[in-house]
Amino acid sequence: MTDKSTVYTIYAEDENGNAVIETVRVTVKEIKLDKTKAAIKKGKVISLTASFTDDGIDQEIKFKTSNKKVCKITSDGKIKGIKKGKAVITAYSSGSKYATCKITVK
Repeated sequence: MTDKSTVYTIYAEDENGNAVIETVRVTVKEIKLDKTKAAIKKGKVISLTASFTDDGIDQEIKFKTSNKKVCKITSDGKIKGIKKGKAVITAYSSGSKYATCKITVK
């Protein structure tokens, strides 16, 4: 599957007892973060929450940092300040959708 959508197969019966099978393809429209910028002190931890703007999306959201020397981020969105500087955290899915948060470590 090249469009990076989630496919759901729905099994049901109609009023006559006949099996009805429908396949629905849901494509991610947007990833949303609870912050678009944040400041953190060296050694401290803050949380970044990512979600899909679409209901029913069953895809994993991953995180990465643009500068591992400034801050680290865990798979569940915990950001730890390492040293003074700036970095951008990107939340992304298996598709081409992403969202970013600018981090300043003081």
